[in-house]
Amino acid sequence: MLSGGGGRWTLFQKDKLKIGVGIQFLEFFSRDGGSVAPKVTWTEIESFLGGSFQGMEQFVPYFGLLLSKAQGKFEGGSTIRSDDFIGFFVGAEFKIYENYYFSSEARIINENSLTLRLNYHL
Repeated sequence: MLSGGGGRWTLFQKDKLKIGVGIQFLEFFSRDGGSVAPKVTWTEIESFLGGSFQGMEQFVPYFGLLLSKAQGKFEGGSTIRSDDFIGFFVGAEFKIYENYYFSSEARIINENSLTLRLNYHL
């Protein structure tokens, strides 16, 4: 089961540069343990300070500093915690057609990941 939520707010905007902050919370937990896979709960909270460059037609690059704290608990067993608290992210969103967008984001230092998304803007 997965649950979560978050929000982001613009703090400063001048010309094409937009600076903002955000926070998000994510929790994942398995429904039942078993002999093969133990019951586990993973909790993660992230906050960020980032910026984006607006005004370029069909392309919005963004970047930022990420602060993250994660913890995993195994029922009847050990607890694991994230070691690296600070990371960076960089990404871009590309307009494909009307309200459809493709975006890609890379995260480094506290995690090594590449995310690809297809978005629809309301």
